[in-house]
Amino acid sequence: AQSLFDGFFVGPEPPPTPTLTVSEGAGRNILSWDNVAETFVDPLSGKQDFQGYKLYRSTNLGRTWGREDPTGATSCQSIEYETIATFRASVPGQPIAHSFVDTTVLNGYEYWYCLAAFDSGDTTVPVDPLQNAFGTPGGDANVVRAIPNTNPAGYISAQSTVSRNTVAD
Repeated sequence: AQSLFDGFFVGPEPPPTPTLTVSEGAGRNILSWDNVAETFVDPLSGKQDFQGYKLYRSTNLGRTWGREDPTGATSCQSIEYETIATFRASVPGQPIAHSFVDTTVLNGYEYWYCLAAFDSGDTTVPVDPLQNAFGTPGGDANVVRAIPNTNPAGYISAQSTVSRNTVAD
C-alpha cells in the first residue's frame, strides 16, 4: 500500500455524492437533488463517465434499500437493491431529471430515500460501473427521511397570511 501511495497511484472513483432533499405532502414525497455528479472527471480515465442516478427507498430506517436484486451485483458491489426509479444520461451533458415524486406512499408512515450517482465503468482496465455508497440515515447528504402527511382541517399556509408593507422615507 505504501508503494502505491508513494507512486501516486490513481484509481477509479465513483461520481461525487449528490445532495438529496425532500418535501412531504399528502400521499406523496417530492425528492430533488443537485447536479454535482454530472460534471465529474474520473481520475483514471480522464473522462466524464457519469451515467445517471438510482433512487432507492427503505421502510426500515435504511438498514436495507428495498428488495435485493440478484442480477445487479458487480465486482465492486456485492449487494444491489431494486430501485424505485433510475435516471440515465446516454452522453455527458445530456439533460437528466433532478426530481421525483413518490406517490406510492401512505400518510403517517416513515420512508427513507437514498440517491446514488453511477458511472459507466471502464472496460479497458477493466472496472465495473461504480456508484456512491448507499449512505447512512442522518449522516450522509444522499439520504433523507420523509413522513407524508395531510394538513389539518382549516390549515392556512403562513405565507398566504403574511403581507409586506413598505414605508416610504
